[in-house]
Amino acid sequence: MNRSLFRTGLIALIFPLLSSGLLAELPEPDSMESHNLAVGVDYCKLEYSNLYGGTQRIYILRIDLSEPTIEVGFGVCPDGIRENTATLGALYDGIAATNLGFAVVVSSPSVPVGLIKAEGKLYNSFSSAADDPSSGYFWINGSRAGVATKEQLSLGLGENIRYGYPVLLQRGQIWHAIDPYTGGDTTLVNGIHERTAIGVTSDRQTLYLVVFDRNDSTASPRGVSCRNLADFMQKLGCYEAWNGDGGGSSTMWTKEFGRMNYPSGGTWQRPVHDIVFVRYKQISTPEDSGNPGSPSDHLDTGLTPKKRR
Repeated sequence: MNRSLFRTGLIALIFPLLSSGLLAELPEPDSMESHNLAVGVDYCKLEYSNLYGGTQRIYILRIDLSEPTIEVGFGVCPDGIRENTATLGALYDGIAATNLGFAVVVSSPSVPVGLIKAEGKLYNSFSSAADDPSSGYFWINGSRAGVATKEQLSLGLGENIRYGYPVLLQRGQIWHAIDPYTGGDTTLVNGIHERTAIGVTSDRQTLYLVVFDRNDSTASPRGVSCRNLADFMQKLGCYEAWNGDGGGSSTMWTKEFGRMNYPSGGTWQRPVHDIVFVRYKQISTPEDSGNPGSPSDHLDTGLTPKKRR
């Protein structure tokens, strides 16, 4: 069978809503499963016996940002107490969610690493790693999303902005700052780990959330480096892509099926400071308002579950 035809058929099968103009070059998996979670939200799992040096298990969410019945946003742990992705996904009434950015795990309350702006509220703007040449920012503004380099950063990019590194893709090409990587965190960027990546197509209206699993005991699945991750996101058809927190944080959750993976091959996921979720579009009600000085009280921050339309 012609491999290019297989790739086109694979993408159409996994993501039937994928626009016909998107060229994707995913290699043929050994096994796969897919589910439609909601209008505009599709899930699939791919398994490979030999990809990027070993076995791989990959979880993918494809989200149509132009779909009027859903919304994508960032969820922050209440009161600075980190929770796992499944708990936070349910708290924010999600259809699905993945972990998002880095946090200082030894502090209490939890402190995010770098900038996080969620539903218009600025939670943190400082990062000790902001001068890393690969640093970047994932942003969402309504029905559009993207990845900005540190030179492109503006708080006006969107209501949701999150610092992280490295940037994986810009303009459809692997970002020069990781090819090769010239920063100071070679273990994080070049090492083989569980990974969470976020990518967007050139029209900024198709969002991909991707988790690569890893079993630390058996190295099967193996996991990937950020350079491998960038290659996969490029093959998936992304125009821009960004690396989130990885290792024991890398988790995907869906309301329908629950936690889709346990990172590091265990039964536990590292509690996280923040997630990216997709949920049914919601509206504010009078009981959602309160003291604006206390965001953890479920006030008018847009960060807590509200009434469905």
